[in-house]
Order: sequence, then C-alpha cells, then structure tokens
Amino acid sequence: MMEGKGVYKWSNGARYKGEFEQNLMHGRGLLEWSSNCWYEGDFANGHRHGRGLFVNGEDHFMYTGQWCSGHRHGKGYCRFGDNGSYDGDWEMEKMSGVGLRIYPSGARYVGQWKDGLRHGIGTMIWTNGNVYRGEWKCGAMDGYGEYVWEGFFNKTFTWPQEASYTGDWRRGMRHGKGRLKLKSVGGAEYSGYWRDNKKHGQGIIIGNNGEKCEADPLFLNDILVSSDVANGTSRDQAEIEDKSTCVAKEIKPLFLEKPSQLGKAPVTPILKPEQFPSFSYYLTRLLDPKRLEPRSVPSVSSGKCYNCDNPSCSCLGPHTNGAIVSEEIINTETVDAFKSIWENEQRWLQNCLTLHISRLRQIYKDYAKLFAKSAPQCNLAMSRLCLWQLWQDCGINKKGLSLSEIDNYMAKNESAFVKDPCYPFEKIEIWQFLHALLEVSWHLYTKNDNIEDQEMHGKLAGGLHKFLKNDVYTHVGNHVGSFYHEYQNLLPLNCVFELYQSIGLPCSTKDFLRATCALKGDLINLYDIL
Repeated sequence: MMEGKGVYKWSNGARYKGEFEQNLMHGRGLLEWSSNCWYEGDFANGHRHGRGLFVNGEDHFMYTGQWCSGHRHGKGYCRFGDNGSYDGDWEMEKMSGVGLRIYPSGARYVGQWKDGLRHGIGTMIWTNGNVYRGEWKCGAMDGYGEYVWEGFFNKTFTWPQEASYTGDWRRGMRHGKGRLKLKSVGGAEYSGYWRDNKKHGQGIIIGNNGEKCEADPLFLNDILVSSDVANGTSRDQAEIEDKSTCVAKEIKPLFLEKPSQLGKAPVTPILKPEQFPSFSYYLTRLLDPKRLEPRSVPSVSSGKCYNCDNPSCSCLGPHTNGAIVSEEIINTETVDAFKSIWENEQRWLQNCLTLHISRLRQIYKDYAKLFAKSAPQCNLAMSRLCLWQLWQDCGINKKGLSLSEIDNYMAKNESAFVKDPCYPFEKIEIWQFLHALLEVSWHLYTKNDNIEDQEMHGKLAGGLHKFLKNDVYTHVGNHVGSFYHEYQNLLPLNCVFELYQSIGLPCSTKDFLRATCALKGDLINLYDIL
C-alpha cells in the first residue's frame, strides 16, 4: 500500500510525484501527463482538490486557483488559448458567481455569472468604447441597464455629451420603456416605449432647443407617425418579463452588429441649429400673465355634480351645458393688436439672441470645463455648479437675487425641463442656459421696466441685451472665490452633497454644523453663535 511520499508511473506515460494515502494521491504533489500537461498542488482521495496550478502546454491553457474533486471550483484565474482570461468564481468547471472576463478582442466584462454565462448585474466594455452597465440574463442584456456609445473613462470634473440609452432590455434588445439621449449639442433625446429594438408606442422627443413633441403613439416600428393616427391606438406597454427558460449559449445582441447607426441623431422636424429655446413662457408672462396663474376649480356649497352625480365631487359648479360663457366680448381689433405685439416681441428677442449667440456659446463652453484642469476634447454640457459660479462671477447675488431663487424661477417654466433645481451636478444644456439668462434678465430689468436705453427694441430683448452688456460680459471670466479650482474632485463633492441632502433641504449653515460637528468640553459652540 502506498503511503507517504513517493513516485508512481502509469503505462500511458503519466507520472505522479508527491504524497499518498491508502494508495491514493493525497496531499501535495505534481501530476504530469505525456501530452505536455501538468498539475501541481493539492490532492484529496485521488482528485485535484484544494489549491493548485494546471497547465496545458499544447493548447496554451492554464488555471490557478481552487479545485473540488477534480473540477475548477471556488476562486480561480484561467488563461484560455485564445488569449482571453477569466478571474473570479467557479462552480464545477463553469464560471458562476462574480468575475472579470477579458475576451480575445480586448472587450471586458465584470459582474455576475451563472453556468458560464453573463447573468445578473454586470458591466461590459467593448473595444470601440461602448459600455453597458445593468442586468443580464443568459449572456444577453436583459432587464434594466444603461448603454453608452463611444464612452471613455472621464477623470475630469466635466459632463461630456454622450449618446446613451437607459431603460429596459430583453434578449439583448431595447424593449419596454427607455430613454435615448444623443450626443449632439443641445442633448436631443427620445423618451418612450420600445419593442424589439425599435421605437414603438407612446413617446416624447425633446429637441436640441428644448422643444417637445409628444404623442401616443409617437412611433410605430421605428417610424415617426403623424398626428392624424387614430386616437384609439393603444400604446405598447412592452412588458419585459420573459418566462422562457435559459438556454446554455450566449445570445448575440442584434443591434451590436451595426452600433454606429444608433449613435447618429435622427432627423426630426423640431430640431433647430441655433438651439434657441421656446419664448412662449416669457411672452405670456409679459403680455398675458393671468394665463400662468393656477386655475381654480369652481365649486358650490351643496348640490350634485352635473357631470358625475357625486355630491362631494371637486368638479361641482354651475351647469353650462358644455358651453363656455365669456364675460367679455371678443374684439377682433384687440386680438389683432395683441398678436402684433406678441410677434414684435418674439422677433426682437430672436434678433437679440442671434446677435449674442456666438459669444454666449463661447461662455457656455468655457464654464462647462471650468472645474477641470484638462477637459476632454468633445462637446461638454455645463453643470448647475458651473452656472452657479457664473452667477457669482457676475454678482447676481448682490443684486437681491439668490442662486436658489433663480433655480426655483427656472423650475416654474415647464419648457426649461428642470428636473431638480437643488442638484448641483445636473446637466444644463445650452438652450437651458439661454432660459436661465432670460429668467435673470426678467427679474433684474424687464419686469420693472428698468431699461433706460433702447439699443434693442422690445421689452424682453431690451432687458436681455442690457443684462448681457452690463452684468455678464463685463464680469464673465473674473472668477469669484477659489472653489472652482480647489475642489475639482467629484467624489468628495458628491459625498458632501449627499450629507447635505440627508440633513434636509433647504439647509442653513447652522443646521449643517449642528448635524456634522460634534463639539465637546469647553470648545465654543459655533453653531449656536451663527
């Protein structure tokens, strides 16, 4: 009986040198085959078991890591013959768990695996710079995730314009609800429903100038439909739940065969090259401000609703048989005069922006890269933090208009599409930047008729022109404070803001110190002094 250390040779040329126990390889040893393969490591009951290194010289294959009863199992690193590799968890010869896979092409995937396939949460990076982060199933993108075309590792404090899709996937294709954002200046995007990688159903297009086009359906099989499509067409909810069983082979995402086509901006009728925003909000506020006031619901003290016979219904009101009774007699001449003033204001405002747009674009570009020492060579979007710095540089806060007030005023304008007025890292597209300039000029000059000179006709245009001439151009670039060049690391800033949010918005300096500073002993309680 073989016990202890020794050497054993088989008739086929294989050779083992190491420890034995009850005639079996058990302990540490070296097993060599005649086919230029060898294993060195732990054995148990005649099997590779524990930790060890296996090398196949003919197929240029190697594995080092944990073994279980002759199978790769546990943590291990494998180098394949095609120069690909995997470093992570194994389960009975299959990649299962969490690991990093480097493919022969140079593409990489890090995340969860099951039965040798990408399955769970993971990130895939292709050699052309495309990146997907999200859920996987049976080797394909399935669930919720974000796909970015021609992405790159951005180590600067900037927001590049990227073509991306964020939303639902099924079998490697966009399916369900999602948002496609283009890398064009102005950040045009489509938000809506998809079916088998095609836009299909209800959706919204926001153009490079912020104009919105919404319909249900907006697309049918990737074709933009006209407004005369029957209203009865129901939108495709495109449920993403897939009850099919998982087959043991990777599904090739169809759209990856021609990824460049998805990065191109489609031609839509609402895109304008100058990125001029909609003026309706400002014209209405100037000429007919009552239309912007919230509508009150007419009610009576008692009685039944004429529409639904519900005594407590909020739509209780006088019965008009569907006819709207106006207290004023419409005067054609008044309407024509109003229309003329509206068109005149709009025309001069557009002329004003046309006059200044070249310089405003340069200001936008300069402030978009303000917080980066070396910005990437691509189109950048300004963050709200950069916009705040511009307001500080121009001394807007010294004129009785705080930064938070400006953000809140912008948020009231639905055409500005402000998602979170308090979030410092939100992208501000160039048309939103123009909205901000119009908003500030309104509060500083236009609404109070504070326009002495008439270099520019029209109240809105005159106010904007004076604001740009007196406040922006004379101060832009003269940066106030040192925040913009001392705090260029996004991670600490983001952590501080999360702490700020946890305290509760809005938060005063006193509240912030009380929540973050623990003063002990005889130290002065600063937050009680503030």
